Amino acid sequence: MKVALFYLAKPRFGGWVTYTAHLAQAFRALRHEVRIFKIGKTTETKLRDFGYGMNYRNLAPMDAYAEAKRHDHRIIVAVDKDGVGNLAPVLDHRGSPSTLVIHDPAEMKGSLMEHARRCDNVVTIREPNVATLASMGVIAEYIPHPYVPAGTQLSIRQAKYHATAFSRIDWDKHTDIICGANELLPRPLRITIFGHENRLYTFNKLNKAFPRWRINYVGKFPPIPDAGVVLSSKSHFCVDMSVIKGDGDGTQYTFMEAWDGGAVLVVNRGWLLTGKGAVRDGETAIAVSNAEELVEVMHRNPKELRYIAEAGREVLLNHCPEYVVPRYLDVYRG
Repeated sequence: MKVALFYLAKPRFGGWVTYTAHLAQAFRALRHEVRIFKIGKTTETKLRDFGYGMNYRNLAPMDAYAEAKRHDHRIIVAVDKDGVGNLAPVLDHRGSPSTLVIHDPAEMKGSLMEHARRCDNVVTIREPNVATLASMGVIAEYIPHPYVPAGTQLSIRQAKYHATAFSRIDWDKHTDIICGANELLPRPLRITIFGHENRLYTFNKLNKAFPRWRINYVGKFPPIPDAGVVLSSKSHFCVDMSVIKGDGDGTQYTFMEAWDGGAVLVVNRGWLLTGKGAVRDGETAIAVSNAEELVEVMHRNPKELRYIAEAGREVLLNHCPEYVVPRYLDVYRG
């Protein structure tokens, strides 16, 4: 089967990009032909670097419809406010609609929702969003994040870092909690920070509250295959303080990379909505509410918490290509 993934957004880092790369890898693992496209001003024949070992090709809007028709299955993997205007050529196909992915509540507004209400095939990647979309008149199906494990062995882990954080440095990632903990921790127990920074956030929040926060900042996290897993395999703990209003319980790619690498995952308690999702305090992760609680966890012996890392790795079985890809095909056929 020929599959086209249309990325209608500007971000070159973060969850949308990682999702697209893993989805492409998942389809390829089951021997489907996959291509990634972006829509720009002109159609190009050359391939460009998408990140995570993937390439993409730019299409002009007038050529997007024709290219979409050449594929058996079309998935719009991400749409931002600038990309909504390019939805129609790849979303609306008579008798053969495309699948539209809506990741989290930040996307559930504006004209994208108007398209989603008319779309028969809508997918979301965490269960709480199904109910939220239904309240907005959008019928969506929950399909877990696709994830292709790197296969790092827990038995050969060699820790270089006590703890790392490698999500974006941004408001919704609550990097300030991590910086606050670092102010209270001795150097050997501090959390080493990687990630692409939102400069408005670092200027207005981190620089003012924690002037020396960059002592523990390494720099951008490279979008290369399995980089998060490799980093996790060298860390006792991986910390992600993300909270998205109206969302939670389920996975993010930083969580899955931490599990894959064998690190103990530490999350924001605000992420746990029901306590019954994939991320469970004391089972697949440790939840904290503030910097002081994070400091307490950093003082714990990671060897005594190996069971959490091992339980987290089991979650990845629900995200493997053999489980996820057939569900996308079922949504499309339905």
